[in-house]
Amino acid sequence: MLEKMIAWSVRLWCKKIQKVRHHAVFVIAIMLALALVLPLFVFESQRATAQALENEILFEPSRSNLPITLSSLKSDADFSKRRGHSSVVLDNGDIILMGGFLDFDVAVNDVWKSEDGGATWEEINSEADWAARGWHSSVVLPDNSIVLLGGNDTAELYNDVWRSDDGGESWTELTAGADWSARESFASVVLDDGSIILMGGNDGDATWIEPDYVSDVWVSTDQGASWDEVTAPAEWSGRSGHASVILDDGRIVLMGGYDESGSINDVWRSDDGGESWTELTAGADWMKRGDYSSIVLSDDSILITGGLYFVDQMEEVAVHGDVWRSDDGGESWTLVTDDADWVGRYGHSCVVLADEGNESIVLMGGRDVNWSHRNDVWRSTDDGESWEQVAGFPNPYFRVYPQFYWISGEEWPGDADLTIEIFDGDDLVFSDNPQSNEYGYFGFDLYPFELEPGLEVKVEAETEGVLRTHIVKDLEITAVDMDADQVHGIADGTGSEVIVAHVGDYFAEQAVEAGVDRKWVADFSAEGGLDYKITERIVAREYDEEGNVTFNMWFPPFFTVDPTTDTIAVHRWPANTGLDVTVEDPAGPSWSGSIVTDSNGDYWLSIGDEFDIDTGHTVTVTDGVTTKVHEVTALRIHEVDWENNTISGVAEPGTDVEVRIYDHPDPVRIETADGAGNWTADFSTAEETNPGKVIMISVLGMPAMPTSVMPKVMKRISTGKFLSPFSLLTPITTISGATSGLQV
Repeated sequence: MLEKMIAWSVRLWCKKIQKVRHHAVFVIAIMLALALVLPLFVFESQRATAQALENEILFEPSRSNLPITLSSLKSDADFSKRRGHSSVVLDNGDIILMGGFLDFDVAVNDVWKSEDGGATWEEINSEADWAARGWHSSVVLPDNSIVLLGGNDTAELYNDVWRSDDGGESWTELTAGADWSARESFASVVLDDGSIILMGGNDGDATWIEPDYVSDVWVSTDQGASWDEVTAPAEWSGRSGHASVILDDGRIVLMGGYDESGSINDVWRSDDGGESWTELTAGADWMKRGDYSSIVLSDDSILITGGLYFVDQMEEVAVHGDVWRSDDGGESWTLVTDDADWVGRYGHSCVVLADEGNESIVLMGGRDVNWSHRNDVWRSTDDGESWEQVAGFPNPYFRVYPQFYWISGEEWPGDADLTIEIFDGDDLVFSDNPQSNEYGYFGFDLYPFELEPGLEVKVEAETEGVLRTHIVKDLEITAVDMDADQVHGIADGTGSEVIVAHVGDYFAEQAVEAGVDRKWVADFSAEGGLDYKITERIVAREYDEEGNVTFNMWFPPFFTVDPTTDTIAVHRWPANTGLDVTVEDPAGPSWSGSIVTDSNGDYWLSIGDEFDIDTGHTVTVTDGVTTKVHEVTALRIHEVDWENNTISGVAEPGTDVEVRIYDHPDPVRIETADGAGNWTADFSTAEETNPGKVIMISVLGMPAMPTSVMPKVMKRISTGKFLSPFSLLTPITTISGATSGLQV
């Protein structure tokens, strides 16, 4: 039940996110969701954390989506694994690849060049003059210069324009703020006269929680320095993640993307430079999608590859691995292959090379169906029907999470029978036989087996001849000093390199070296500092020579308060540490006491025999270094009316209350508490709110520590059933709660 509760909470929160395309928001939502459930469990939840992250939340097929993975390491393609980059082809056939997002939406501003059709790559600028970004656009002008426009770094949208006259080695800013609004995921093409046409995009929110899809069209006749609006709005709906191409006769074809409904697959054409548009089809033969790649071949046919499909806030999700072709300018489409040799992906790029006697298509990077970033490069010489990999070959590896009893791996042979063996010296102490999924990912729960430092872990795909071995590192984050902005820990040995990452309002990582006593210190004062308000977690990892890795994580300590059972549960504090706890009633006497955390840094304190905790009381927990304070909140579910399919309760007046029902086809209602604090969520238009459903309430935008109320039968009234109030305020920005659906 524990795993199901955590998975349920995570899935519900993931559905709240507009798109999985922005990893930073996605991972923050995941951790918020875990915070909703983890306070309810002390020890068991720790092992379930990794499993929930890796095995439950990522819309089958599942894989690790923890923020730090080997995806940030370079492999055969040289450039780091990424999505949301752009690429162009110069007159001499050189491919130029620019920017994009690495894991955890770490935006980059590097520039890479391939002179051999994508087989090998050279970094020609490790840090271009333009800010790091992804979901930008780039075009090549008739004079062979490159123009890069707009984009996003998940914190800011851009509307600057840059130009390179030397193939991407150096850049000149043409304008810091174009006349079009700052945006990302738009489309752009170049006309024969060198005019640049820019179309649509998202100009609302860099995090994609509140995107604003636009349908304007802009033109620049001076290589991007100045812009004129051609039309706004265009005949097509506001959108982002769409694609566009220009045909030999100058007609512009715009296709698909995302609008307010989700993914779309309409096709539009403009014969006058974007001023007016004709709909060629409201629904092309290819499945709806965005963040795909489109190209035009020498015979003027259009090809599209891959892309992401989703509907209604991620209710349905698919990543495409197909190729489609149109020979009539986008009016009709033929399936070239429904299962390309490369794994399905989105956020990739494609270019066309005019080889002697033939032309070829080169596809690069992206994010695949496992939600893993890629840096593989594929080439087709038969118009997309078959593909040969030319760079970025898989390198199987695995990672161990001793805190969570978890092992996972990527880039293994697909659908392979694996053997996991763990040795203590010469003694085999654990073995099992998981299977990788078709995309080469596996995740395995070892519980109750503990991954102690020094144990040798072997993972083998015997049939395919792949064996990887890793000695579990003695890696630990021992202290996080918020005042000094430093993270302290121990590594496996003197001189060991540890990668330490700050995850929260900003992402930063650094490599540190352990001293003679195995101790290391990571200082984040220059990156943005450490603070409970901005630091979501600290992640440390230590690699071996094969690229296998041991993880250790630190989460900010917090506590939950349950007024109905008068309990206080502390979590993630230093192990075996004394804590002072006080409950202050502003209108009466207070309570205080001391506890000692267990080996996991947790403790469950019940004070019902001595004190009655109530709304408005202030609870303080401190170890003398870290102090957490929370005022008990009033969020409650008061009634579930099974007959009328409504759920009612109270919250602070004006507060947005999110009500969710587990295992329900239409599970979400967001209501605003009225002036008296009352709210009602009406599910009468959906499937009935039957007894046995699990109900979750969330109050959005509230700060600080949690109030949680465990399920407890209250009393019967003639108009309906009273259910136990259950509210939970996460340590970040959300209150949530649930009831078990018990009938009284």
